[in-house]
Amino acid sequence: DPCEDKRHKDIWSKEKTCDRFPKLLIIGPQKTGTTALYLFLGMHPDLSSNYPSSETFEEIQFFNGHNYHKGIDWYMEFFPIPSNTTSDFYFEKSANYFDSEVAPRRAAALLSKAKIITI
Repeated sequence: DPCEDKRHKDIWSKEKTCDRFPKLLIIGPQKTGTTALYLFLGMHPDLSSNYPSSETFEEIQFFNGHNYHKGIDWYMEFFPIPSNTTSDFYFEKSANYFDSEVAPRRAAALLSKAKIITI
């Protein structure tokens, strides 16, 4: 977790603040309401979802597939620079994380304090 390692934080630019990482992951099998929850949470003024992907729409699918090898910089580009770090709370939804063998381990390594909503 680069946010817990001082060596990483010292060499990051200001745009690479840990506040840009999501604090919440929404997972669940397809057709269980994950997209509906994603849309409803996005209506809250203090919650923001990731920017949409041109390939996978609202899902980034970073932790479970080939996108993981694109690196942290690629992942961070899907989240805006916080305007107010006391109220900005980012989340992402990827249904494919639900049945992935590698996604839990990868997500825990980068987002060790993130909460998970499983549907």
